[in-house]
Amino acid sequence: MSDGDFGRSVEPDWQAVCAIAAEHAGSVDRDARFPSEAVAALRRHGALGAMVPVEFGGQGASLARLTTMCRDLGAACASTAMIFAMQQTKLACVVAHHGDDPWQLDFMRRVAAEQLLIASITSEEGIGGRIRTSRCAIEPLDAGRFRFSKDGSTISYGADADVFMATARRAPDADPSDQVLVVLPAAECRVEPYRGWDSLGMRGTGSGAFKVASEGILAQILPVPFGVIAAQTMLPVAHIVWGGVWLGIATDVAARCRAFIRNRQRSKPGTTDPGLPLLAKMVDILHGMDARLRRALRLYTAGRGESDSIELMLLKTGLSEAALEVVTIGMKLGGFAAYRNDSPYSLCRHLRDLNSAPLMVGNDDIRGDAGRLLLLHRPRIGDFTEE
Repeated sequence: MSDGDFGRSVEPDWQAVCAIAAEHAGSVDRDARFPSEAVAALRRHGALGAMVPVEFGGQGASLARLTTMCRDLGAACASTAMIFAMQQTKLACVVAHHGDDPWQLDFMRRVAAEQLLIASITSEEGIGGRIRTSRCAIEPLDAGRFRFSKDGSTISYGADADVFMATARRAPDADPSDQVLVVLPAAECRVEPYRGWDSLGMRGTGSGAFKVASEGILAQILPVPFGVIAAQTMLPVAHIVWGGVWLGIATDVAARCRAFIRNRQRSKPGTTDPGLPLLAKMVDILHGMDARLRRALRLYTAGRGESDSIELMLLKTGLSEAALEVVTIGMKLGGFAAYRNDSPYSLCRHLRDLNSAPLMVGNDDIRGDAGRLLLLHRPRIGDFTEE
């Protein structure tokens, strides 16, 4: 909606990518199809390797820049934005934990040069989304090779990925939490879908279930334990870039509501529109989301953003529910204009997409973990000196 965009990027090339995503967002949602046009535009822009350091052929984008990119894409097409956010989260793990391993360094170069799309296999049948537990294991073979097989209960864009990054137990006799993260080129995998993805929202992410099996060399396993990778990188980065996506969706909700009020006021000059207080309330919530994301980025940059940080844990719950509140207010403000799929002020897709936000790693589970930590550590609230 050009008549009221909030906080969009002014970079022309990136605007063009987002415009392509927005153009096809309706059909991606309606047909529950992979956003091929938008992903092709991301590749042309070099965005799939945005986080790869410049010396390895990437853009060396900061987490702050990536979060802004997620926000822009979220306002255009939520499915595309979530795919981009998950891509950067996986890539962040390699960038931070490659350990100067030649295979991993070459993999980063390949991602940047070939714009490889990386999918995650952290969920598993029988354990759901508890990523710090694995049933499957790395099975060692002769000559420094391994065998891998996993039933991934939710693998986003699994049918379109060039690479999988999967968790597994370090060895068949390892504890379920003694995990590693392994890089699996899709061309070397057997991938069998066994459950599709006909969902309420985020329909273009193609998050079905797949059986994935492969063999490879041990160098494909990141040299750092997955517990360290998850705490230091995967979970905090995921929560921040997901927050960028949800902020983007919510800003587009506010933009559409602003355009709706402006159009309604043209037919009733001199009157005060009843939707103005609701619009102000929405933007107030957006300001709060923005502030929490900025704070999280500062914490992470300062090295205080591991997954056991109460603020980072509750960032996900707070932002996911705040974005859903924004679109709920927007539905009330817009009435049937927001409720209809064929309206220029429709919020139907936004409402359905944002209902996924509290479910992606369940908010109650996160709050339970945070509550246990709060029994041991008192939160710092009201100390403004460090700002």
